[in-house]
Amino acid sequence: PPPPPPPPPPPDPVAELDIIEYQFIKLRVRHITSGRGVVGGSVLFTPNAVIFDPDPKDPLVEELEPEAFQIIAPMEFVVNAAIFLEFFPIGRTGKTVGREHPPSQIFSKAEKSEGNSLQRQDTSESSYSLCQESKKEESITKEENNTDENSSDGKSSAKVVEEPRVDPYYLRLTMGKPVNREISRSTPTMAYGMQIMMPEYWFIVPSKQVNNLYNFFQCWFPEIYSPFDLEEIHEMGFELVPEPDLTKSDSVNSINTASKVIHKTMTLNSIDIDFLMPEMETPSELVSDDQRKFLFRHLPPRVQGYRWHLLFSTAKDGFSLHSLYRKCAQVDSPVLMIIQDTDHAVFGALISCPPAQTEKFLGTGESWLFTFFPSFKVYAWTGENNYIMRGGLNNLIVGSSEGMFGLWLDENFNQGRSQAVTTFDNKPLPGKEDFVINNIECWAFVM
Repeated sequence: PPPPPPPPPPPDPVAELDIIEYQFIKLRVRHITSGRGVVGGSVLFTPNAVIFDPDPKDPLVEELEPEAFQIIAPMEFVVNAAIFLEFFPIGRTGKTVGREHPPSQIFSKAEKSEGNSLQRQDTSESSYSLCQESKKEESITKEENNTDENSSDGKSSAKVVEEPRVDPYYLRLTMGKPVNREISRSTPTMAYGMQIMMPEYWFIVPSKQVNNLYNFFQCWFPEIYSPFDLEEIHEMGFELVPEPDLTKSDSVNSINTASKVIHKTMTLNSIDIDFLMPEMETPSELVSDDQRKFLFRHLPPRVQGYRWHLLFSTAKDGFSLHSLYRKCAQVDSPVLMIIQDTDHAVFGALISCPPAQTEKFLGTGESWLFTFFPSFKVYAWTGENNYIMRGGLNNLIVGSSEGMFGLWLDENFNQGRSQAVTTFDNKPLPGKEDFVINNIECWAFVM
């Protein structure tokens, strides 16, 4: 067994600050469909998905059926989000950028000074920070570009303080798909009764709710809330979703599964953090509930809402790689491996399939590495190679390039190594390459 760990480091005073967390947001909206009119209902935004459930009393819903207007769209495929002051025709994204008719601007909340309003922090290297809001503002500040055709003074935009807006706002979500990989059929995606994804989704948002929606996007997805930039989307490894063929039908099972997800999630009447935090059969000894929130945000959508099942733990199953293989043979789900070294650094990997002894590399682009040292950071699959996970007789490898390993563990779960690899474009997870293992937990996700 490994030597007893040294005492834990003193708590970080910054981590003790109160933080307002926008875990998810549910709004009453109207959805502007593609060719079917405008339908009222509720939309739920979570860090993993956007879900729209139509109002069963809406005349359009009564005429057809709820499934004809239901939407599930994974947030990982939203490549651009913007709240506009006006609506412009659907399907013109990327073709009339900056030339919408009528000209429209993206809503942004005023940032008066530090400590007030919304504080945005660095989100480099796939990391992110929660956001903090101090007070609700009595008035809305917006930026207006002086683009009047009769004006030639060329002045830049100016901030104008106005009375609270009465007219609604218009949210547009632009969808993309990865260039180098197919979207899994198990991904919960649904639009208008079919397992498809539309190029755009438009929602009419009440003015009194726009600040909450804006805060949510700035908190979880500041990198996509911006003016549309097709070149930037291509640099992200995505391309725009084409118009689907709405004449094709999909399997009844896919529709029923999506409908069950909508029914389960949309019964929520108020913000309840526990909804986004599925049950754990056994409390974790390595991560707190707050740390689990960080990990939850990056789980594959296909396991959203599933219970966390403690599949393996060195504390109860011993320090043996082969014991882990035996445990993993019992499940068919992604596995979250959490490692604590003797310096109390916590890090690990999300592997898209259970670790197993194999001669070749397994796994998909759903896999990623993570660390809580010195702060939370996720290293997603880059697409540079497919060396994601290989279970050997004497070691376990996650990520590899040029003879180095993103994560390497020996068969006795005693020694470990973490190096920079192009598979995940990561840094050494515990802050150094070599480490001694103190404890390991592996979590599976079950219904």
